[in-house]
Amino acid sequence: MLPRILKYCRSTVMLQLYIAPELAIFGDVHHDPWNNFRLYGTIVMLVLTLIVAVGVKFVQMFAPISLACVIISFLSIVIGACLATAESTNIW
Repeated sequence: MLPRILKYCRSTVMLQLYIAPELAIFGDVHHDPWNNFRLYGTIVMLVLTLIVAVGVKFVQMFAPISLACVIISFLSIVIGACLATAESTNIW
């Protein structure tokens, strides 16, 4: 997870320095870039936090359905193993 977060921070720095230096709010980006980096890094982290929060909501919504599928699959395997006989194991 940390390398992914660092990738977004690095892309913020590249955007600020090379792609769009006119987005600098706190003066010249080549002279004193740190306040700009803090501002845009904070914005990126807030957006990522919202994306993760929405993702957690979806996981919580579909977790009972997935758990039910796993339990049904497990019970099917157990029932099939208990009901199997030596004659029924030949599937051809």
